[in-house]
Amino acid sequence: AMFERLSTGSNFGALERAMQFASARQQVIANNIANWETPGFRPADVDVKAFQGTLAEAIEAEQARLSEGLTGEGNTDVDGGLRIGESQQWKIGPMGMELTPEPLSDSLMGHDGNDRSVERILQSLTENLQMFRFAATMMRRQFQSIDAAIRERL
Repeated sequence: AMFERLSTGSNFGALERAMQFASARQQVIANNIANWETPGFRPADVDVKAFQGTLAEAIEAEQARLSEGLTGEGNTDVDGGLRIGESQQWKIGPMGMELTPEPLSDSLMGHDGNDRSVERILQSLTENLQMFRFAATMMRRQFQSIDAAIRERL
């Protein structure tokens, strides 16, 4: 029972989804940086708070399912991960998280028609890195717990 809670509980699935989201968002941020000086370019991003809210709802649903004694793959998505709600900005495909970012429009346009804010892009980059590192650290701790439990049984 302990191994099942560690491996099928919402922890792994939620951490996996957080890492997938941060990884996919990193590509969006990298595109913003790569097109920094492209005339007419408008940076794009996804709504991080909305994703975090959706992930929290999925975690609560998974915890409720497990507290009722339901186990197995009842709450998995097409890629085998934790099922989360989709939006216009993200969906889960067979290969994991797919993002559809929307243009940001809260900056002033430059003389070249470019809508850029170095502070906003660097803040997004930093926040995204922190999200990924936190999820990766928590995932590593989960694996260390499983490793410790296995070693105790041998």
